[in-house]
Amino acid sequence: SRTVPVPVLAAQISGLSEHRPATATEMVHTALQHRPVTDLVRLFAALYQAGCQRHMEAALPALVAARTVQECADLLEQLLATPAEDGAVALLRLTAELKPAADTVRLATALIRTGLREHTTVLLSAFAVTRGLDETLDLTDLACRGELDELLEPVMQTLAQHRPIADVIHLFERMHDHQHPHHALELITSAARSRTATDTAEMITWLYRDGYQHIAEDIFHTGIGHRGPEHTGELIAALQLVRLTDAAALGRRLAVQNSTTTEASLLITHLLAVGQHQHALAAALEAARLRTGAEFVEITQTLDASSTRQGMPALLDEAVRTSAPHDVAHLIQVLDEMGQNADAAHVLWNTVRDRPAGHSGIMLSHLDTGRSPFTADPALRMLWRTHPPLDIAHLARAFDTILPAKADLVCSVDDRSVTDVTALIASLE
Repeated sequence: SRTVPVPVLAAQISGLSEHRPATATEMVHTALQHRPVTDLVRLFAALYQAGCQRHMEAALPALVAARTVQECADLLEQLLATPAEDGAVALLRLTAELKPAADTVRLATALIRTGLREHTTVLLSAFAVTRGLDETLDLTDLACRGELDELLEPVMQTLAQHRPIADVIHLFERMHDHQHPHHALELITSAARSRTATDTAEMITWLYRDGYQHIAEDIFHTGIGHRGPEHTGELIAALQLVRLTDAAALGRRLAVQNSTTTEASLLITHLLAVGQHQHALAAALEAARLRTGAEFVEITQTLDASSTRQGMPALLDEAVRTSAPHDVAHLIQVLDEMGQNADAAHVLWNTVRDRPAGHSGIMLSHLDTGRSPFTADPALRMLWRTHPPLDIAHLARAFDTILPAKADLVCSVDDRSVTDVTALIASLE
């Protein structure tokens, strides 16, 4: 194993491989510890060509333990130019599993200096994914001090994809505390790009709890920009499930504000599909408040044309039942300004019919301040001529609580039937 020429040694190992495999592996084991690197390269190539690589791979841990960093680097560089390239990959993996952080960084530095950038990244990533948290942090600290710093971005991305989410959170905090905020942010942002909504919700929960609200917002932006409305809807649902309502509402507002109109419609649709009706309604109202009137109408039309069983009419009815007076007033104004008069009137009448007079009065006060045509005298006369007496009574009562002069207009309705007037008086009484 130590002295015979490499071709002879390879032939002997190949001959022993089938009937005495343990002896063949032992011969490789001895050769890897004592032969010069040039001999090892030839032995690797000969055994891989002979189909005896299993003996080589079984003995590799001893090589990693016995050889210096520079010898490992020289061996890796030369192996990549032979048919035994798979042996180089196995050697990289074992180095990541067995060498301490300092030796791994020295080997990575030697590799990058010879132009093996991709293999250097593989080495660092394998170490970061397979070793303990303290060792991974040590590797990051050492790599940041030298010429490996620029390779830590893909390492953080690999970490974010493959470590348990609890590890990602812990490493973020440790890196942030160890003056590596850039890499810490890359780690958690990469996780937001690649992990499930449940994992991302766990990260956001932790970020909110420990005072990293601005980073939580960045994660929402990442999800909105890279994952689409379906993921955002699932993330909102996951946050709501753990009662992080404020964070869910923040993500919803950011999504409505920064998405395209199609994406906003899909977000509302998906929120309905996962049972988040209140968030779907809030998203629709925020669309009315945060987007232009034309965009809001486009969103409503997309919802109506979708296959969902709960399109915009259902959301408008829910808005009437549950929303604050100023939100309902704003919704009516937007619909009216964009020519959706029937929808605006539908919301107006349902509000005065279904909500208490005080709530309806505040809503009408907002409309009056905004100079809505629905509170102008000519428009009221027209509405009161065309709607059932009970609706007129509800509207008159609502006006009487906030704008008494408007309620007097009910007396100007002089072209309704005696039956209608009787019904109106009965309703008012």
